[in-house]
Amino acid sequence: MIGFDVEGKKRMQGLLDELGANADKAVSIALFRCAQHAEGEVKRTAQKTFNPGTGNLMRSFTAQMLAKKGDTLSAGAVSNLVYAGIQNDGGTIRSSRGPGKNLAVPAKGRFSPPAPWPSDFNDDAFSFIPSKKPGITGILVEKLAKGQTGEFGKGLGRWMYTLMPEVTLKPTRYIERAKEKSSKEWPRVFNERLAELVDGAAKKAGG
Repeated sequence: MIGFDVEGKKRMQGLLDELGANADKAVSIALFRCAQHAEGEVKRTAQKTFNPGTGNLMRSFTAQMLAKKGDTLSAGAVSNLVYAGIQNDGGTIRSSRGPGKNLAVPAKGRFSPPAPWPSDFNDDAFSFIPSKKPGITGILVEKLAKGQTGEFGKGLGRWMYTLMPEVTLKPTRYIERAKEKSSKEWPRVFNERLAELVDGAAKKAGG
């Protein structure tokens, strides 16, 4: 999550005084505009960090108002994907199907992102070739039509997936980098949105 707070409301007192009874609502609206700015920045940073194949991760971040605690309002760009955090912090990923199951890692260059799951293919689409390398259970190789020969021999085509019990990711800190860049703009974005609301209220009162 990319998030930020506005503690109290005295910093923008002049604009807030003009809004009067609508000040609380105005702060929430302006703060949400900052969250939208953060959402755009984290999506851009994720694309640059992981491109290609970041569509699901990018789409998962959305601007949201968060819990209010006392005089502190919070908003942020939040992702509901479990791996959004581990892509940022690093760590070990294991199969969600439980112990003894493998992750299927697509071979580089075999698919256009997002890569399909092996289960998306027919049951007889691949042949399993076991591996003696540490950390690798084996590979899935595409089956060829009868009589055809591929890089792995008769009836066996390209290397499509690597089966591994776990994968360890290095930290990228894409969230922190996006927050650092976006946060420089938050005061401007916040003030501009408050000014828009003040101007809109003035026109409505005058009209």
